[in-house]
Amino acid sequence: MSEKSYMSGKPEVKSDYCVSYSPANSGGLSINIQSKTAILHGSKLNSITEETLLDLGIKNGKISIIDNGGQYFVLKARIEAVIKDAKPKLSRESLPPFKKYTQYNSSRDRFRRSRLYIPGNQAKLMLNAGIHQPDAIILDLEDSVAPSEKD
Repeated sequence: MSEKSYMSGKPEVKSDYCVSYSPANSGGLSINIQSKTAILHGSKLNSITEETLLDLGIKNGKISIIDNGGQYFVLKARIEAVIKDAKPKLSRESLPPFKKYTQYNSSRDRFRRSRLYIPGNQAKLMLNAGIHQPDAIILDLEDSVAPSEKD
């Protein structure tokens, strides 16, 4: 493969990650994580990165991550986005496991009250979305994000 580098996210955005990936044919994985809070959760960031790359079947290449205080699910999404940008034909996904308490059947006639749509390009807005107590929080990646901003 070429020495081309792919990027997802912007390094200056708070509550987000900037992930860059350079594919390789051999040499294994090289993971570089820059985080001000690495002493607190650097091992968790590393394990999430390794797990996501394993789920996607990536065995070689260099991945660099700049942590600006984002949530772990944002990191998984950024890694998947940059890998799929580099390998558009890749059909594998990396999804977190369902929590046991979320696996239940809802009644069909349940009263539906509210949905909160959050723009997908502003991860910082997700942090306090729960204070409004919506029934659903929806990460909007279509209407609220300009086509030029989509990864």
